[in-house]
Amino acid sequence: HYHSIYIKADVETCKKRDPKGLYKKAIAGEIKQFTGVSDKFEEPENADLVIETSKLSVEESLAKLVEYVERNLVQPVKDAQKQFVGGGI
Repeated sequence: HYHSIYIKADVETCKKRDPKGLYKKAIAGEIKQFTGVSDKFEEPENADLVIETSKLSVEESLAKLVEYVERNLVQPVKDAQKQFVGGGI
């Protein structure tokens, strides 16, 4: 099963977190077709999980991701294992 997880950050947040200065270069016109600056960015329409990193701390973002993984990936596997081990095949 495929899970779509969108790690969302607005352009201002991306500029602040840009250690290579790529946003600055794109704004200055040095980089063409830079997503979010001179090229369009389309947000995913049906993400299973959206983590808004401009509103959450790193710790809060990570906690949200871990909780999702545990609930949607780990627990279903554990439940399936119990069914086959406990109930037989």
